[in-house]
Amino acid sequence: MLIAALGSTLVAAAAALGASFDQVNVSKATHGSQAEVAIAADPRSPSTLLAASNSIDLHTPGLLANLMRTYSSSDAGATWTVGLGPLATPYGGRKRCNSGDPAPAIGADGRQYIAFLAAQCVTLESILLGGNGEFDIARLEVASRPGASSPWQVSQVFPVRSKRFDDKPAIAIDNSPTSPHAGRIYVAWTRITPGARRGSLLLLIVVSHSDDHGVTWSKPVVVPDARKAETTFAGLAVDNAGTLFVSWSDTSHGLFLDRSTDGGDTFGTDVTFKTGLYISPCEQPGSFSVPAQAQRCLTPTPTVTVDSRPGVPEHVYLTYAAPDGSGVAEDVMVRTYDQALAPIGAEHAVHALDAKRDEFMPTSALDDQGRLWVCYYDTGTDTSRKSARFTCTASADGGVTFAAPLPAATVSSNETKKPALTFQFGDYQGLVIAGGVAHPIWTDSRDLGTAGEEIYTSTLTPADLQLP
Repeated sequence: MLIAALGSTLVAAAAALGASFDQVNVSKATHGSQAEVAIAADPRSPSTLLAASNSIDLHTPGLLANLMRTYSSSDAGATWTVGLGPLATPYGGRKRCNSGDPAPAIGADGRQYIAFLAAQCVTLESILLGGNGEFDIARLEVASRPGASSPWQVSQVFPVRSKRFDDKPAIAIDNSPTSPHAGRIYVAWTRITPGARRGSLLLLIVVSHSDDHGVTWSKPVVVPDARKAETTFAGLAVDNAGTLFVSWSDTSHGLFLDRSTDGGDTFGTDVTFKTGLYISPCEQPGSFSVPAQAQRCLTPTPTVTVDSRPGVPEHVYLTYAAPDGSGVAEDVMVRTYDQALAPIGAEHAVHALDAKRDEFMPTSALDDQGRLWVCYYDTGTDTSRKSARFTCTASADGGVTFAAPLPAATVSSNETKKPALTFQFGDYQGLVIAGGVAHPIWTDSRDLGTAGEEIYTSTLTPADLQLP
């Protein structure tokens, strides 16, 4: 049985510890859809990695109670242990199940965390007959454990009885020993509540923090200046001084940045700009359709990272996807800001603009030398623009110029073919840099007909990109 095997399944790669190796199938689920993966590294031990993804397996009814998988590696990604997601806590006397959207992190003490959504349990009956209509379907929870071999301990993030629908969490830990909030854990997410008008909703980015390893959480603070906005896709980063940076987008393709200098208690004035206006062919407002992701479509998927190495000016990077000037193709862009969020120069594309290809769903991370790494899906030379390979590049000059892109996946994925789910690639992928090695991790459908959508990873170094 797949359920019994999950806890002890080891995914092997033919490579030595620390060496470059070919793409590794991390999930090995044999069927179903594994998507929306994120990854973190242990600050003390670069070889210790933690990742998690959504997992939808309609072939195994028992797995509908846990729509997430976790992946742990102690050898820099050469082999992985696969497990089910943490168990959700009950709410209002009713059982809740893990519904995914994972966001992993590891603290300076090695403690591991995963933020995820807990919701009403999915059953085959609910799929066939529809849900029970309850509004408060999803609540944010955080699981923690001392290490990969320990059981998860789960807590709700500031539980309340009012109607609330949580979505798309992000997590960050203040691992700086010089910060006044060292060890503080931050979570940000979209809090959806009923609006003033009947049938309307409010979608606001909020932030909460914990100083006791995720046991208790502060009252969420609303970040956007506009309290009636429709905001989503939060991102978090913390600099060495303890300043918290938050990024997000809205349903009109606006992008936003803000910061808190008091540990997430208050925020400043939003920095905002539009990525382009166009009529979306998708039902979801603010989304953009490309052939490779036409059913689910795309959003900007902004990522914020901060370079606060001692002795160099602090840079804050916002990485995102946006349609080109013609509104035909999707490109990946980077904007750079100083510590006060004043812009530095213009935005830059990570690859030469090309209306005949799509580059989408970016994620970014910084290495210990300040290089900005960016990974994304690229349709490349496919004239149909339906197949894509997860691809990476990096900048050694503050996001102005980028190395020639290098595919992390040597085989293309095509999510427009059956039996791919309409979820397609999902909404986001993962990247972490540890010990000078980049670990991109992504949804891959090279074996779609036999294994469905799987999670793959690989390793890249600056030398692979011919960077100093």
